[in-house]
Amino acid sequence: MAEKEIKQEDNKKDENSKSTKRRKTQGTSTNWFAPHLWSSIFVAMKKHGDFINVLHYLKTFHRKPGEVSGPYEKLNKGSLYEWFTPKVELKSHLKEVITRGTTSIPTHFSILEARPKLKDEIINVLKNMQVTR
Repeated sequence: MAEKEIKQEDNKKDENSKSTKRRKTQGTSTNWFAPHLWSSIFVAMKKHGDFINVLHYLKTFHRKPGEVSGPYEKLNKGSLYEWFTPKVELKSHLKEVITRGTTSIPTHFSILEARPKLKDEIINVLKNMQVTR
């Protein structure tokens, strides 16, 4: 009887170890609107006009010889769909963002809509930070 109980405990331990999930660690984010990256994205969209071809072009032709990955390796089709219309025009909510070179201001303020004073204060702080750069 004791041998059977030991085997059952061992089976439970194996099941528990298999059921533990690996946590994904968040990597570094890329500011795709940085001038050295965005200009190539914009030109490729105007030239190719197709999201798949643009991704292929950026990932293939902007890689240095002998390297496995390039600066556009983490760029995905979803981002392009978010930034451009099907007619390859820049979406209106991004025009101002791109002129400033950042995405943090307009995309993360939905939670601050209930606190307009705090939102305005954060915007002013961020604007002042950009001026001093």
